[in-house]
Amino acid sequence: MPLVLAVLLAGCADPADRAGEQLGLQALTLNAALVRARQGIEAIRDEIGRTFAATDLDRVPGDLDPDCAYFEGKAFYKKDVGGCGMWASGLIPIGEAERRRIRVLRGFEQPIIDYARANEMVELAYVLTTDHVGMFYPPFDAVSLLPPGVDFHEAYKPFSLTEPESDPGRKTVWVDTYIDATGNGYVSTASAPAYAGDAFLGAVGCDIMLEKVGRTFLRKDRMQMLVDRHSLVLCATEPLRRALPLQALGIYYYTDSVETDEYAPEEFRLANNPDESIRRLGETLFREDRFHVTLDGEHYTCSVATVPETGWRLVELTR
Repeated sequence: MPLVLAVLLAGCADPADRAGEQLGLQALTLNAALVRARQGIEAIRDEIGRTFAATDLDRVPGDLDPDCAYFEGKAFYKKDVGGCGMWASGLIPIGEAERRRIRVLRGFEQPIIDYARANEMVELAYVLTTDHVGMFYPPFDAVSLLPPGVDFHEAYKPFSLTEPESDPGRKTVWVDTYIDATGNGYVSTASAPAYAGDAFLGAVGCDIMLEKVGRTFLRKDRMQMLVDRHSLVLCATEPLRRALPLQALGIYYYTDSVETDEYAPEEFRLANNPDESIRRLGETLFREDRFHVTLDGEHYTCSVATVPETGWRLVELTR
């Protein structure tokens, strides 16, 4: 009898209660994936710092790397010989001292490859250095996508936000959603500053593509969306997009070249939606985990679960 009663009670449970429980599990699963992504780049960052601190650069070969093609003694790119891609903007000429540091950096190609291949969330893993050199996996055609003479301090948010002036506590930063310059569409990035003692070396980062987040962690048969701490709709399911006048970044791509990282447009924020009821929804989901809302004449229960790693909100509407 107790078992039968439990089954009957479960069958009569409020759909919103079940949605809230399932949503909490989804948020925990997404959070665990984001934590793994961050911890992986932090481990590489820590090893890079230890290696540079312990290496006598004067004893490292400073000749031209035969795997690289050089231009006027300034810029270079790594030839397609396997492993990571590598590219220098040429803002700082690649002289002997820079080549020594690049030789040491290349010792981390395999750890970066292993990390990127093992992490389902990571679209691109990379190191950006104070010499304006990038090493990345998977490789891409940097010469075509990235203009020469780029200043990493100004162009790339994962670098500029981890500089000593921006990040004096040397903490890993989750960069707000932006259009990145390598062709992956809208991404969020975990970026960890690398130091050898007190010398800032650069940043170790990973790009998380929002389209993949939505495809992997949202239930496509439910009315769900993922919202960042600025009420930006990162991704949303088709049932939600059909029901509400929302724009979600996850399905958007771009065709023009992008020379610098640009934050996502504010028009995608719930707080800026022309519909007043959606603006109220965007405000309330940061205060309450469950509430009722009327949108376009339909009554919904809104369930909210927080993704602690980034402060994102996973949201589901049920009728």
